[in-house]
Amino acid sequence: MNVRIRKRVFRQLLGMVTILGGMFLLSLPAQAITYWQVGTGDWSTGANWDNGEPTSDDYAYINNGGTAQITLNDRVCRFLNLGRNAGESGTVEMSSGSLSARKYETIGYEGTGIFTQSGGTYG
Repeated sequence: MNVRIRKRVFRQLLGMVTILGGMFLLSLPAQAITYWQVGTGDWSTGANWDNGEPTSDDYAYINNGGTAQITLNDRVCRFLNLGRNAGESGTVEMSSGSLSARKYETIGYEGTGIFTQSGGTYG
């Protein structure tokens, strides 16, 4: 194979790899960070969060001193953070329903986090 043909084949392969890589990145789920915006309220009320109620791909932060109350089934997030940073606090009160943090939860890492469960299922 001469040099000119090799260069053309290389450019074509590079182009295909670039296109496939871009398609892969576009297919990844979008992960949003959503922050609790009110004092005390229902977790499932989208207006209580700056980006709407968290989904299974979202980071959920309650760091404004507020309290999210859970009474419905199938509440979910990817990461749950309560009072993660110094000087911040956040609370979840679960009296019924269910909540699942798909990856992990941080409750009071450097701040103050409280998770109170009197009913329902967490896991």
